[in-house]
Order: sequence, then C-alpha cells, then structure tokens
Amino acid sequence: MEQHLTTLRDRFKLALLPSVVLGVITNVYVGAIIIYAGIPLLLLSPLVGTLIFIAVYFALKRSMMPSKLGFFIGVITIMIEVCIHSIAFGWNTGFYFYLFLLPLVFLLESNWKIWTIIFFNVSIFGTIFALNFFLSDSPNPELLSQNDLGFLAYSNGFVTCLIAVSVIIYGSRTSYKRDQLLFKIISDLETSNNQIAQQHDHQKILLKEIHHRVKNNLQIISSLLSLQTRMLDDDHVIGVLNESRNRVEAIALIHKKLYQDEQGGNSVDFNSYLEDFIVKEKMLNPKINFILNAEALILHLDIAVPLGLIVSELITNSVKHAFKDVEEPQVSLELIQLGDKFELWVRDNGVGLPNGFDINTEGLGLGADIIVALSEQIDSELQYYNINGASCKIVFQNKALE
Repeated sequence: MEQHLTTLRDRFKLALLPSVVLGVITNVYVGAIIIYAGIPLLLLSPLVGTLIFIAVYFALKRSMMPSKLGFFIGVITIMIEVCIHSIAFGWNTGFYFYLFLLPLVFLLESNWKIWTIIFFNVSIFGTIFALNFFLSDSPNPELLSQNDLGFLAYSNGFVTCLIAVSVIIYGSRTSYKRDQLLFKIISDLETSNNQIAQQHDHQKILLKEIHHRVKNNLQIISSLLSLQTRMLDDDHVIGVLNESRNRVEAIALIHKKLYQDEQGGNSVDFNSYLEDFIVKEKMLNPKINFILNAEALILHLDIAVPLGLIVSELITNSVKHAFKDVEEPQVSLELIQLGDKFELWVRDNGVGLPNGFDINTEGLGLGADIIVALSEQIDSELQYYNINGASCKIVFQNKALE
C-alpha cells in the first residue's frame, strides 16, 4: 500500500525522466545542425544543455533534488537555448516551437500553486513574444542557405510535433496507470476495512460473551449465597451473606448491561443501570419509595463498576439503618452533570447521621470501608450531609471512552 502511494506522489518525477531524455536527444539533434552549419563555438549551447539534462536526470533518479526544481532547471535551460539558437539562425527557423512543449510537461503535475502557474506562463509566453518582437522582422543570419533554413524550420516543427505526441502518449499512459493504481489502492483499502470490521465484530462478540459469562458466574455465586442463608439460623451471619450477595448482584448487573450494549465496548449506560437497580430494590423492599432522577450518562467500565457498588452500599445502609419509626420511607437518587464533572446524590428521609459522622472513622464496618476504597479508586469526592435525613454526594469524572 505504501509503495503504491509513493508511486502516486512521484508520478511527476516519473514523467520528467523521459522528458529529460527527450531533451538530451533534442540537443544532439541541434548539435548536428550546428556542426552542419559550421559554427563550432555555438556547440557550447547544446553541449552545456545536454550536461545539465544528464545531471538533472541522475539527480531525479537518485532523489537528490525535488521534481519541481528539476523541472524548472530544465525550463530555464530550454529557454536560454531557444533564445541562443533563434538569434543564431533566425526567428523563422522555428526554434521557439520547443517552448510550446513546456506547458505539456507542466500540466502533468496538478499541484502547482497559483503564483507558480502565473509565473510559468508569463515566462514562457513572454519569451516567445520577446523573440518575435526582436527577431521576426530581422533578416536571417547567412549561416545556412534559404533551402536549408526552410528545411530547418520544417524539421524543428516535425521534431516538436514528435516530442509533443510522445509526451501526450506518455501522459495518457501514465494517467491510465495512475487510475489503475488508484483503483487498486481503493480495492486494497476496502479489503483492509472489511477485514478490520470483521475483526472488530468478532472482538465485540467475544467481549459480549465474556461479560455474559461473568454475569452468569456472578449469578451462580449470588444463588449459592442465597442457598447458604437458608441453611443458617444466625441472623448476623445471614445479614452478612445477604450484603455480600447484594454486592455480587450489583456487579452482575453491570456486566449484564455490558453484554446488552450494542456497541460491545467497555461502556455502560449508567442511567439504565440505575433504573434496573431501582426496580430490583423495589421488589426487595416494597414499603420503601424509590425515586430516580438521572441524566443520560455513558460511563467507562472502570468507573461504572466501583460507582455501582458505592450506590449499592449506600442504599443498603439506608434500608438497614435509616427508617426506624419512619412511616413513609423514601430513598432518592439524583445524577447531574456540572461541566466536566458529575454529581451523584443518594438521599433518604430517615433518622439521619450521627453527630460528628466521618466515613473514614475506623470500625464503621465493611460497607463503609468499601465505599471509601471505591471512591478513592475512581478519584471521587465523598461528602455526607444531614438534610431531612442522610444525604451523600459523590463528585466524579468520567474516563475517556475508547
């Protein structure tokens, strides 16, 4: 693929190389005319031009100079040679025909800046106009006979046409190859994209299967804990096992949301998670009024699991300790966004928190330790208030979703 793209980027250089070769051949032709005319000193023009073209050819071949620089060196060389030969043999010999070949090569590159296009065209046609202005009415130097001058004019016209046809054919062939190359690149990209899409779909299926199996395994653990509680008489142990089961089910619910997610990634619709969590709590505690007010929020798995467990612990604490002698118990959850942060409020209308309550105090129990540890894990702020009952505010940031 990279090789194909490099070829497309270097197509102007590939077109320049045969053009430079044609320049060398043309200089050999001009040198033969000069030898025939018997002007040895004038041989310096095609000789120097040939050496310049050869140097440009090898510099381009070895990528020692930019293609556009090589082109403009060739343009300047041709313009100087045309001026010298037109002055030596006269306007009517048609050496200026060669200047009309330059736009053909120029147009093989489509990425010229506008000022370059203007400068190029002004230079070419300005040179032709100047030669015509100064030489068209001047008598031809008597270096060749009139018949030879006429033949030279036809010969220059023929060579110019031959080179023009060669450039056009080569340009068409290059364009055809370029189009074929583009089709191949597009085909390769489509194949690669299809392969990537298939791999992505396969990974999504595998990831969903993993989350599904994790959820099933957690459900098995929850069922085992439930069975264990039925075989016990100690209320304290039963309570501990039920709390553990609630934690396992909170994690299982997260993984259920993950494998139900159509995107198949590591993100959780936390609003939907809270809705399902509230439905489960209402079934377990029908006397308590649960209220949810949450904005739509997609959380990264690394944030969703700890936050889900924190919510589970807070609601468990409210259900266990808050509603003694409360006629209409109520638990509310509110999730709001404030800039790049989020606030999750868990409130109850129970007896409230003890005076001087501090969640970091040792000996409050496993639930408090879990809340503190998980809040530190997601780098959140945890604050407690007594506002017509106990209120807890968790301030956190989401993790960038992949």
